[in-house]
Amino acid sequence: MVGLEFPIDDNQNPPAMNYISADVAANSMFELMSPDMPVTTNIGRDQWKTLIDGGASLQPNCNLEGFNIQPNPAPNHHSVRIGIVGNNEGDCNTTDSRIGIGGIGTACGTSNDPVGNFAGCGGDQGNLNTTTYGAVFVR
Repeated sequence: MVGLEFPIDDNQNPPAMNYISADVAANSMFELMSPDMPVTTNIGRDQWKTLIDGGASLQPNCNLEGFNIQPNPAPNHHSVRIGIVGNNEGDCNTTDSRIGIGGIGTACGTSNDPVGNFAGCGGDQGNLNTTTYGAVFVR
């Protein structure tokens, strides 16, 4: 289960988070997080967007989701350890938006913060740099 909290409220105990579940099979978290092996999920972009209260933004194309999502290893394009990436072109070659945990990418003026929702160059709800608190629960 993946959870994001936005806005971050230091006075909440426990924090008010939105969650989604991903059923994937792996022998260990180490195996699941191996950078050489992306593990895709079928949660869907609409569910990933529910993690951000007040509205999330993603570019309309690509929508590659899951674990170790790195469609283009170029340092400025978006990748995410757990989450979803989007692109304005009809492919995953130059991803400029993401939602998730463990992300990287500064394309189109987006922030390089690792957790949250970052969309540039025409996200469906505008360009955003939304840093959040994130949690991963493993069973």
